[in-house]
Amino acid sequence: MAMVALRWVWKAIGMSTTTICKGIKELKNPVKDVGRIRKKDGGRKSYKVTQAGILEALDNLVDPTSKGDPENSLKWTSKSVRNLAEAMKERGYNIGKTTIGVRLQDL
Repeated sequence: MAMVALRWVWKAIGMSTTTICKGIKELKNPVKDVGRIRKKDGGRKSYKVTQAGILEALDNLVDPTSKGDPENSLKWTSKSVRNLAEAMKERGYNIGKTTIGVRLQDL
């Protein structure tokens, strides 16, 4: 009878029968205090950590061409984020145009 139900579930959700059986075992015997599943501080490091001085380099690249009222914190530049990304790569930094757009708002 259990195999019929397993096949029905498998067909209904399209999940592997191995995964379904594993889930059933976990439900029957729950593990107390699993803790962390992933390693602490895992994943890709921030570009701020791996590429020191990247924000200062971006600011120095944008500052000569920036325009705006000195009394106002709003500034703008005539350079596109694509051109800024290429210029940053020429200077040895690995940063994409999307990240540059976000960082320009922070600057």
